[in-house]
Amino acid sequence: MLRFRHFIVTAILVTTFSSSISRADDTLWKQKALQATVLVGGIGCALGGYTLVGAGLILSSALSFGVSYLRNSCPQREGPGLEDALKTLNEQVPLDTPDEMIQYFYNAFRDSTAFAVADAGSFRGNIAEGQEEVVLAKANKEIHNAKAINAKNKNQTLPGSLLIEKDSERRNKILKTISDNVVISETGICTTFAALAYTLLTKNGQAKNVPVEIISRRETGGRAQASTHLFTVVGRNPESDLNDPTTWGADARIVDLWLGALGNAFVYKPDSADYQGWLKNLKVVHSNLQ
Repeated sequence: MLRFRHFIVTAILVTTFSSSISRADDTLWKQKALQATVLVGGIGCALGGYTLVGAGLILSSALSFGVSYLRNSCPQREGPGLEDALKTLNEQVPLDTPDEMIQYFYNAFRDSTAFAVADAGSFRGNIAEGQEEVVLAKANKEIHNAKAINAKNKNQTLPGSLLIEKDSERRNKILKTISDNVVISETGICTTFAALAYTLLTKNGQAKNVPVEIISRRETGGRAQASTHLFTVVGRNPESDLNDPTTWGADARIVDLWLGALGNAFVYKPDSADYQGWLKNLKVVHSNLQ
């Protein structure tokens, strides 16, 4: 009876950890959670009388932790912060997968989420829990910043130009100008944050083999279809159904710096429960494959 109870407790713990792993978007967290799951399973089996199985799982977990420690203790190239990333836009970095690209630019993305969200007051429902006071104070502060006002004024007409411009090269120039103004003003909206993410990910044509797209979510009804939200998608299968994220492919990732600046995560999987509400009535605004 005691062995059976140990087995049930172990199963519950392993299931809980596994659920956390499946929801995690951070690769490092996945690795640690998986190692902990194996360790918990091993201890549970050992206590329940399954000595050999438990010892094997504990040994596997110990070896995995050891390899991770050695790997993480070796010097690795850390991605640049936002300022350095923008200074080196003319330098190519050999990045071959969406995960490699996002990991390399993670620091730059994180830096940009410290910027103010100009329209935060209109989207209070999207501000992360417990972050409303900080996010709104930051936005109100930038309203009175002369440098920010100048850059924001320049960016007011550019997003509209991006949506109607047909020439790919001119769109790239508009995106770069928008990105510069976001950094100067330290302020953005979803469109301008999407432009910044795209500019970083495609710098100097480095992402030729990885699709990078600016996607708009559009609402139907009224006088016309109006774009209501823009974000960046990396690694979507070009042959997939844009409005069916389950077809995008296992490597596809969403980068939404606007949501990040509102205190939320800024990298999502297409099947993330936290992002499903945005993935409707989609349209590609710009792509590096065009």
